[in-house]
Amino acid sequence: MSPSFHRITYDTILDQLGDTNRWLQEVNIDTRNSRLSEITEYMEIICDHHKRNDVENLIENYDNEILWYATLETGAFLDIHRAFHDMESRLIPRGKLKNILQGPFLPRHEDPMVQNIHARNTLFELQIAAKIKNAGIEVLGFDDVDFVFEGIQFNAQCKRIHSSKMVEENVGKAFEQAARKMNEAGNINGLVCLSIDKLVEKDDKILRVKTADGIQHEMTRITSDFIDQNCHYWKKTLNIKMIACLIYFQAAAIIEDQNLLTRCQQLEIDPIAIPENLQAAGYSIIEDFVKVLSRQVP
Repeated sequence: MSPSFHRITYDTILDQLGDTNRWLQEVNIDTRNSRLSEITEYMEIICDHHKRNDVENLIENYDNEILWYATLETGAFLDIHRAFHDMESRLIPRGKLKNILQGPFLPRHEDPMVQNIHARNTLFELQIAAKIKNAGIEVLGFDDVDFVFEGIQFNAQCKRIHSSKMVEENVGKAFEQAARKMNEAGNINGLVCLSIDKLVEKDDKILRVKTADGIQHEMTRITSDFIDQNCHYWKKTLNIKMIACLIYFQAAAIIEDQNLLTRCQQLEIDPIAIPENLQAAGYSIIEDFVKVLSRQVP
């Protein structure tokens, strides 16, 4: 799937963050002193520097990791608002929406030992649900993501990868959770969704490319390298109902010829089930799913 980057203005992003904040308050979720309020404050700073055509000073004077996550998680919150703001009130996943406002602002302050990683893990789950719904696919539930595509029900299990040493363990847990779901509900197919943002180490946390075309090469290289190095962990499953592994990577990037700090993202789907194990119609669902997701407006 081709990488994409946000082309909307920062003024528009701030307006949409305001809409997201108001929606959460309307459904009785308190956003005061939350990660969303911190994100909004930093996005106001980023917007101000863009108006003054002063992106290089922004990068020099602010912690790049803060700029990285303010930019990336703005996109996640906007995806979620776009997908669920008109959802029937009783179906809104309020518990998960409350969770994503908590936890440390920066991942470097996350510590599994003190169990403060749940908020960002939940944010990834809701973002994947939002991307699926924003592509026009019906989302049924949030454990992690239940949806129907081409008349077939799927369950997606989402994992953020914190270390290259944890890939096998996280994939294994996702398989176990999907298998329980499939055993409980019967005719369901499974997906594994992996976020590799934290796994990829970039100097100063900001990608730098000369033109927008440079994003495609760099993002594709990162996701393809991850798949090449780790696909044996999901390919070895004998469960033919596990259809594919979705790799999600996003990054903050400077496009030098536009003097632009923006969010870019890449969704790569690696089939698990092979044609020999499925009827042709069943295997084509994977290709159709990729096509529908890639039509989603970034």
